[in-house]
Parts: sequence; C-alpha cells; structure tokens
Amino acid sequence: MQIEIEILSKETIKPYHATPSNKEPMQSSLLDQLSPHIYTRVIFFYLHDNNTHKNPQFTSSNITNLLKISLSKTLTKYYPFAGRVNSDNQIDCNDKGVDLDVGFCNCRLFNILQQPESESVPEMLPISGNEALNGKLIDSLVKIQITHFKCGGISIGGCFSHKVADASSIATFMNDWATMTQNPNFNPCPQFIGGSYFPTYGQITLSPILLSAHKNCLTKRVVFNMSKINSLLRYSDEKMGGLRELNPTRVETVSGLICRSILGAYTSLSRKKPEFVNVIVNLRTRMRPTLLGNHIGNFALHNLVEIGKNDMGLHGIVCDLKEGMSRFCEEFVKDQDLGNERSLQIYNSYKKLGELSCDMNVEMLLISSWCRFPFYEVDFGFGKPGWVSFRANPIKNCIFLCDARVGDDIEAWVTLEDQIMEIFELDKELLDFACVNPSPL
Repeated sequence: MQIEIEILSKETIKPYHATPSNKEPMQSSLLDQLSPHIYTRVIFFYLHDNNTHKNPQFTSSNITNLLKISLSKTLTKYYPFAGRVNSDNQIDCNDKGVDLDVGFCNCRLFNILQQPESESVPEMLPISGNEALNGKLIDSLVKIQITHFKCGGISIGGCFSHKVADASSIATFMNDWATMTQNPNFNPCPQFIGGSYFPTYGQITLSPILLSAHKNCLTKRVVFNMSKINSLLRYSDEKMGGLRELNPTRVETVSGLICRSILGAYTSLSRKKPEFVNVIVNLRTRMRPTLLGNHIGNFALHNLVEIGKNDMGLHGIVCDLKEGMSRFCEEFVKDQDLGNERSLQIYNSYKKLGELSCDMNVEMLLISSWCRFPFYEVDFGFGKPGWVSFRANPIKNCIFLCDARVGDDIEAWVTLEDQIMEIFELDKELLDFACVNPSPL
C-alpha cells in the first residue's frame, strides 16, 4: 500500500510565558552529561471515534490549534525542553522553542495499523532513525509531528533528546501536555533537580559509548501476550530446571527468552556471541526513598551484566539477569544524601562501559524496558491511543520492551544484524510464545 504524507506546515512553539533569567542555564546532572545526544522516538496513534468526534471542537484545524496552545503552556513548566545544548554540555533555557510539523495522510489510519512495519510509519516522525543518532546536527531538543488522516484519525510523533529526557520523562511530559489540552488551568509540576542527586564532574573525558548506525541491521517487533508468558513459565518449570523458583518478572522472563534466542543465532553461525547485557535501570523506583515520575531528566543507569558464561539456557540467563540486578542494587541504590559518592560510582561504571563498547572483540546486547510507564494514558480529549509505537533507531543488538495495548502483554522491538535476525525470527522456541509483527489492533 503506497502511503504519502504531505507536510502542511512547520513552525516553532515557544513557552507561553518567558522563562525567568535566573533559570538559565539549567544545572544538568551527571547522568544528563553522560547521556548521548541521540533522540528517542515514539508515535501515539488515535483512531477516529464517532462518539468522541461528535464534539464540534474536534475538527482537524481545531485539534491542531488546541495542541499548539496547550504545548506552549506546557513548555512554560518544561522550560528546558525549549532550550538548547551549549558548548559546556549544559542546557541553555533560552526559550528557542520546540519544532512542530503538521501533516496530512490521504488514507485510513486503521489500514496502516494492519501493517505496522510499513515504510510509511517512520514518516509520521519529524526525524529518521539515522538522524536521531546524530543529535548534534539537530537544533531543537524536542521535535513533534501531528499527522491527520483521511478517516479523522490522528498520530502524534515525538522525538526527544536524551540530554533532557529519559523514557519516564517522555511519558510524564506527554501526559501533562494531554491534560493541559483538556484543562487549560492545569498546573503541571515537573522537577528538574537531577543535579542535586547526581552532581556533575565538570568536563567529561570518558571513552564514548558507541551508538552508531549499522547499515545491515533489521528491526522486528515481537509481541508476547500474558497467556503465552504464563505458558513460558510453566514450560520452563518443566524443562528448564525450575525457572519459576527464581520468581522472575514478566520483563525478566521475556528478556531471558530473547537473549537465549539471540545467543543461539550467533552460535549457529559460529560467531562470537555477546558476553554482556547492558540493562537500563530506572533509578526512580529503586532509590531510597523512591522518586516520583515528575522528576524529569535522566534517572536511568546502565547495569552491565555478564550472561551465558556457564549456561546459555533460559534458566541460566534469567539467573544472570537477576543476580546482576541484585549486585546493581547493592552498589548503586543508596540513600539520597550520598550524591557525590554515587556520582563517582556512576562515573566509573560509564568508564568501564565506554571502554568495552570501543573494544571490537566484545559483543554486547542492550535492554531497555518502558513497561509500566503510562504511555497508554495519554488522552488529549479524543480518547486513549489505539497504539503507542516505539520507533527503534538502527543500533545493533538493541532490545526495547514496552507494554502492548491490552493487559500485561509486552512488545519487544529487536534490532539485529540481518544474518542474525534471519535465524532469530525463525527460532521455534521464540515462536512458541510470541508472534512477529501482529496487528496492534
């Protein structure tokens, strides 16, 4: 199906009220400093609902105007999002604004979602995957694209620089923007105080964490539903040495199965298999006391786990992941008043990770989970999204997990070299418990 999206307008949305001069520049945290200047991309799809759209304000032009005004008001509170990265790797809160494109697609959104990996889906975002990996070439820290469809459906695509937002921050911002659209008197309360928890170290001189694009990579969407995850636990309990006794979470179980299949694909090609998994951990829920979701910025940390050394089976990999998380919590989960000590530990961990990522003899996987973040609660007044699509950047050996639309289902976006992917997506044990690219509807 040939799909074309026409961009109707491009403009810059600035905060509704000017940012006070005493908030310039923002004091970034160490985690903000260490985060690569790449963009996280996500699309929210809203199917046309006859009952919702009976409201006369929900015409295409009115919806666009409402979204522009509410975005401007939201940016008054999220003022760093409207800033720019300066030469000192800090955020100048200078109200330069957020880029906003508006487009039109002459087809039905429902038909597009029947083939969610079609070439047109990335066109609903203002930047491509390759562009997202070269953030230094992009001025705006946040870029938005609103696409209207012939049927009355809408998609809202967002690209967020990792210098100002992790996945939790994106979910909180989108929910606050949506609430502001419905209630102009809403007063969001984001907290940009990461620097008080993770003090900076001045000029950073670490080896870069390599996140470059790979030409021969493919991304596949693999969906696990809850009944199959439960079947996986039963199957593993019977044949994999008592996996249930480890009491794995659904994310650990799915991560273990995906890693097992990837390691098997490398082995079948007589390739050196990945030795480490780089697990991204949300610190908000693990710090003592825990932090709320309105703490905006980067509160996620890398947890480097060695896997498959003694047991490449599912039980062994899940055990490696759980033990790795236990060690991480012992090392990094401290009381909040240990800011300088914690920053030193983080600095040293990034140093090791940077050195490993530059070692051409070391293969590693990356796992990031967006599960439990409230992306499906983002309601601008025309209903909750019919699908939220994370758009993977072309980085080799990356696994991104997120909630599916229904229940406790999990969507996994897996990016691998094409030869590894050919074996991975046909792995029988994987397909016993998951489907590759089903319709999200």
